[in-house]
Amino acid sequence: MEENNKKDGGPSDFIKEEILLREHFSKRGEIPDVDKELQAFHAKRVPTTGKIIAICSAIAAVLGLVAFAYVSIWSTEQLLQESDYLVYEERSNVKDVLLQSGNQEAISVDDASEVWKGKNRPVLIDGGLSYETMPEDIVVQQEQLSVPNGKMFKVILEDGSEVWVNSRSKITFPNRFLGNERKVVLEGEAFFKVVKDKNRPFVVEADGLSTQVLGTEFNVKRANTDEAQVTLLSGKVKVNVDKAQFTKVLTPGEEFDRDAKGVIKINKIDLDTYYRWYEGYFYFDQVPLGEVLREVGRWYNKDVVFENPSVDRLKIRFTADRKESLETIIELMNDFKLAKIVIRDNRIIVQR
Repeated sequence: MEENNKKDGGPSDFIKEEILLREHFSKRGEIPDVDKELQAFHAKRVPTTGKIIAICSAIAAVLGLVAFAYVSIWSTEQLLQESDYLVYEERSNVKDVLLQSGNQEAISVDDASEVWKGKNRPVLIDGGLSYETMPEDIVVQQEQLSVPNGKMFKVILEDGSEVWVNSRSKITFPNRFLGNERKVVLEGEAFFKVVKDKNRPFVVEADGLSTQVLGTEFNVKRANTDEAQVTLLSGKVKVNVDKAQFTKVLTPGEEFDRDAKGVIKINKIDLDTYYRWYEGYFYFDQVPLGEVLREVGRWYNKDVVFENPSVDRLKIRFTADRKESLETIIELMNDFKLAKIVIRDNRIIVQR
């Protein structure tokens, strides 16, 4: 197989996946010709954008072997009765990225160039907005950016910090930072690259969850329930939970996790999961199928229905380009042969 390494000299995801395949089958005492299977698979598949990621494809290529999907069922007590449908309502009627400045009415960012005039406005950039050029004499006000399903949006704040706001998320921030801290408020999920400023810590508030940094890369995800995650990729952050009177300083590779019942854990995690989404990919490593399909549903604006709820908690590894069609994504997922997944009108349906 042709060498395919990352720019930093380390193995690519495709090479790492091949290594895992060989290791898995060597333990079973049977080693198929992985190169032959992968080449055959890619020979018959024509990618629609040329950027389908090889992790999912490589697994599916080896004769649809379910074993490598690391399928596991959590606790049988957590599984619903198969007679009940499990429905996740992920659709939204909002289609545009909306920006509300101060007390003004929210407008579509796509139409902003026709509405905004003068120097006291952010600058439209590729895939986002920049507030770096805001003048010092501008009236300070709060900006609220809402990102709908199927999109992500980049914001460069006045201090140069960069924020990637995920789909179905909202962030509130000042057009200029004043005082001794830089505070933003988040609903949903965002990835942050914060500019260092030892005199003004950066704070992300998310409904009682406070994350404070001096300069770092981290991800914050706050669901509609009490579930929340703060994941540190570099630097240091301090996580504070008001209700639980909990404070913890995270180090790179650690994730603060609070489940729907309010139970808090600190986990070691795969950082690729968080680098990948803001780079434009789906990336899931041993994640329940229900969580994977909910993310896919949000991106393609589809509800998700499990006619067989018992497979909701099956864990899989899956990666693909978000630019692919939903049909391609579902085809790749069906290669796992965990369940039959179909698209019907505005729903992704996992059939019995």
